[in-house]
Parts: sequence; C-alpha cells; structure tokens
Amino acid sequence: MPWLNGVLYGYALVNLAVGLQAFLGEKHSTISLVAGGGAAVLTVLGVWLAQRNTLGGYGLCALVTILLIGRFLPVFLKDSSKLYPAALIAGLSLAVLACLVIGHFAAPSRSAPSAKAETRQ
Repeated sequence: MPWLNGVLYGYALVNLAVGLQAFLGEKHSTISLVAGGGAAVLTVLGVWLAQRNTLGGYGLCALVTILLIGRFLPVFLKDSSKLYPAALIAGLSLAVLACLVIGHFAAPSRSAPSAKAETRQ
C-alpha cells in the first residue's frame, strides 16, 4: 500500500524532527532524541518489514503509534495548554493509527479464495 507507506514515512520524519528539536533546544533533552529517533527507526523498520510480512510490519507501526498515544495523550488531557509536543504527537499518532486500520480493512484478503478459483472447480 504505497499511500500508507508514505503516511508512515512522514510520521517517522515528524517523530525524528520533534526529538531532534527537543535535543537542540533549550532543554537539550537526550531522552527526547532517543525516543523520537527510536520511534522513527521502528516505524521505518515496520514499513520495510511490511514488504515481506504485512501483518508483522504494519503491526510494529501500530504498536509504535499506540505507545506514543499512551505517552502523550495523558499529558495533553492533564494540561490542555501543552499543545506541543503532547497534542501534536498524540493527534498525529491517532491519525496514523486510523490510517493503519483503514489500510488493513481496505487491503484485499489473501486467505479467501478468489471467485475465479471457485468457478473453475
């Protein structure tokens, strides 16, 4: 699914950029750099793996989004003034997770027999 891969590459890029910005900013947050870079690497790895094992690759990407939602959504809900990075990453992760779900249900089923195979028998 080329459109989904593009969404995931963009998501990885945003995670890396936010982590890098936190590291280069006033706080010099090494943990943000490692977390953002790690999320980006795992997302790209998931896209690469999806070329060979769709469920495993996109499942890894879904896990990354769920973990980031779990980290950033409570921070935003506790203090709604924290739009950056909490609302940005939580909202983007929810949108990417929705894309993964849509992509899953839009993909053709590989396990169901095709109509042509049934008519030949």
